[in-house]
Amino acid sequence: MKSKGFTLIELLAVIVILAIIALIATPTILGVVETARKGAAESSILGFIDAVEKQVMINEMDDVATNNVTNGTYNVTATGIQNTEAGSTNIAIGVKGQRPDTSTSPFTITNGEIQDSVFKLGKYYVTYTQSTGKASASTTAPTTPGE
Repeated sequence: MKSKGFTLIELLAVIVILAIIALIATPTILGVVETARKGAAESSILGFIDAVEKQVMINEMDDVATNNVTNGTYNVTATGIQNTEAGSTNIAIGVKGQRPDTSTSPFTITNGEIQDSVFKLGKYYVTYTQSTGKASASTTAPTTPGE
């Protein structure tokens, strides 16, 4: 009389095959997750840049800015975007979510547009190139903007 079911060797063979598939698939899945995180960082910075440039235009159109906020060097602060040049005004903009760290690499606005810049967002350094309007994220800091 033959019993119904699987032998121990058959079960071990299936487990070994599943383990091999898991070892092959794990790096691929982790790569997809990393790519998605980089894309999210790039999108966040592009949204941030768009918001800052729109607010600069609003300030200029409303004539709220008293010290020419369309040009200068800026850092992200707790209250908004601060021009680092003496006597210049804030760009009062609320940025939802994670704010980029510009303490080591401030960005420059010329004629209402953010120039080539590097932003730190979480573990990523996001390089924004003004001429193409694109951002690229990396875990290593570039030596110069646009690199």
